Amino acid sequence: MMSQTKTTTNNITMPDIAEESRPSHPYPIQEVGMDGIECMIQFKHPNGQLISSPATIKVTVNLIAPDQRGIHMSRLHQLCTQAFQNPFEVSDLDAILTQLISTHGSMSDTVNLDISFTYVADQLSLLSQHHGFRHYPVTISAKKSAESTTFSASFDIVYSSTCPCSAALSRQLIQNNFQAQFGDQDKVSTKELLSWLGNEKNMAATPHSQRSIATVNLTFKQSYSLSDLATIIQSCESQIKTPVQTAVKRSDEQEFARLNGLHLKFCEDAAREFYFVLDKHANIQSFKVAIRHEESLHPHNAIAIIEKSASE
Repeated sequence: MMSQTKTTTNNITMPDIAEESRPSHPYPIQEVGMDGIECMIQFKHPNGQLISSPATIKVTVNLIAPDQRGIHMSRLHQLCTQAFQNPFEVSDLDAILTQLISTHGSMSDTVNLDISFTYVADQLSLLSQHHGFRHYPVTISAKKSAESTTFSASFDIVYSSTCPCSAALSRQLIQNNFQAQFGDQDKVSTKELLSWLGNEKNMAATPHSQRSIATVNLTFKQSYSLSDLATIIQSCESQIKTPVQTAVKRSDEQEFARLNGLHLKFCEDAAREFYFVLDKHANIQSFKVAIRHEESLHPHNAIAIIEKSASE
């Protein structure tokens, strides 16, 4: 016989199968919950402005009671919806995680929470000082168990990469062109040389470049702020030298070309640049960076993965 269940506001008794039945195979489950909960979050930009962004939430708990058929998903959904109605900061997560576990009593003792949204940053052009916006896909993650609470984050950095090999081969062709034009002359005047360099036909080749993406995953030693995360993103872009730009005039485009020429990079070079800068942040316990250079020469991509473990 069915046990009596909770009643609705209309005093209508409704069945609750998760409470009234038992699993056929009573094993504990490490994670169960919901992915893709749609919501809005608000966060404070480093300039003090309050930003609203669409977000999705993934929330799971473990099910340590083997005879319990299911968890209370609606409780998790309701609490997440309520928790993010106010301006969000990473320091709020510990209390939110505690509340999420408490909704399940002795059924669960671990909770995982991921909040994915778009972080908005201002960007000035390289020389002309024109203003634009950059959007960064960010996921803020936290996990709480009986033993510890961990905080992590992931984001993408998009940048330009110019192939060193292609640059060297291009220079060789330009040298060959110069040799063919002036090889029988002992001296070439500055005027002749400038004229030759300014002729498009004499630039026999240009190195290939590609839009490139670094997916950065970080685990922190302790809680951090969104402002801290913005600083890390900025330091990564400063180190890589050629992050993509927003508004540009011709002077900015020329400066971008100059920076690409000064900072030629294979995917291996980029991976090491990210390691170098992330290793300097005292609150970062471990990290993993996946580099993807979306080749213009090939139909496939060049990739590199570099990481630092917590024990290093």
